[in-house]
Amino acid sequence: MFLKNSIRDSDADGVLLHELVHASRMMSGADESCTVEGGYGNSEEFYANTIKMIYRSETGLPVYDYKYRPFEPGSFLDRNMARVLLAELRTEQQSLFLALAKVDVGFNPIKQLEDARRKLVGGQL
Repeated sequence: MFLKNSIRDSDADGVLLHELVHASRMMSGADESCTVEGGYGNSEEFYANTIKMIYRSETGLPVYDYKYRPFEPGSFLDRNMARVLLAELRTEQQSLFLALAKVDVGFNPIKQLEDARRKLVGGQL
């Protein structure tokens, strides 16, 4: 159902962000794609889509999975190896991870993970 120029202005920034995540990971040498469940195809698409959804949440737009299906944000970390993949993101691109962990919006699994980790280690970085 995609028609020419079907990306609305509100989606264009998210699409650009998605591609910039890929570029950032490639330039930093962190892009090591592995197969994941949930229709993402691979881990790089998981990262790019997850960060795009954090942005969409921040701008008040609905969040959805890689196949444009809505989901319950509260259960995101219980699906598709999300905790493992996001922990790897913290290791591979710590400054990006920690910057995203500061974004306080309705959907931000990175913030959820970092808040839980800091509770376990007594607030230390």
